[in-house]
Amino acid sequence: MLLILEGRNTEPPVVATIRQLYFADNQDQLVCSYGTDTYTLWKEVKSYVDDGCEPDVFEILRERLHKCGDSSLDGYSSYQFESIYLFFDYDPQNRTISSETLNSAISDMLDLFSDPMDKGQLFISYPMIEALYCINSLSAKDFLKTTVSIADCRCFKSWSNKFEYNRKRYMLLFKTDKSGNITEQEKQRMSNLKSTWDNLVKMHASKAHYISKDSATLPTHVDDVTQKKIFNGQLSKFIPLGTVSILSSFTMFLFEYFHGGKDF
Repeated sequence: MLLILEGRNTEPPVVATIRQLYFADNQDQLVCSYGTDTYTLWKEVKSYVDDGCEPDVFEILRERLHKCGDSSLDGYSSYQFESIYLFFDYDPQNRTISSETLNSAISDMLDLFSDPMDKGQLFISYPMIEALYCINSLSAKDFLKTTVSIADCRCFKSWSNKFEYNRKRYMLLFKTDKSGNITEQEKQRMSNLKSTWDNLVKMHASKAHYISKDSATLPTHVDDVTQKKIFNGQLSKFIPLGTVSILSSFTMFLFEYFHGGKDF
């Protein structure tokens, strides 16, 4: 499994926690950071298509890492990974492009990256990674209708400090050492943290169901909360009002990866 993250700082601790909680017995994973936004990824993918080439996100990522002097993907090929997942932000506050251009690019990307065992599967955070922490409690009712204005997305990192879990991220994350490894002492929190994350996944999946189908219940089928249906729900119900319904890509990945059947 190859996990491609947008950023290099905020996302890795989240993934380290997820791997310890849900994939501790599966070490066959590689995590890399793309280092730029969804629209830039779209432009690089589009350049492949415009040149008549089949877009290979692995090769695009490796080329980008090479430009940064990073050779960590050398010796690998995309065929060595049975599945590829991408985690990027919606970022509606991007002032360099119009909302129409951004939405068209996101729609194209969700169509292209819709199968983890083919070109990869894209998961979007609305509006960005900090969506994970936008809660004061594990109350699904409180979270269900939590939105942010597109204007406030420009300062979303500070705006989200109104939420307790953003101010106290250790409530959702394992602490890691300088090498990014979780210490044995931290692993003693496993049971409590796993319970918290299971509840978090249910909250986000129920909210995704509300965004896509106006139902506040936990979906019984992952097809009800595909990334494209969530995006279309955002476009039809929230974006026209100048808002974004807050949702995390990582929780939706877990819900879909385990086919909604895991006892969250």
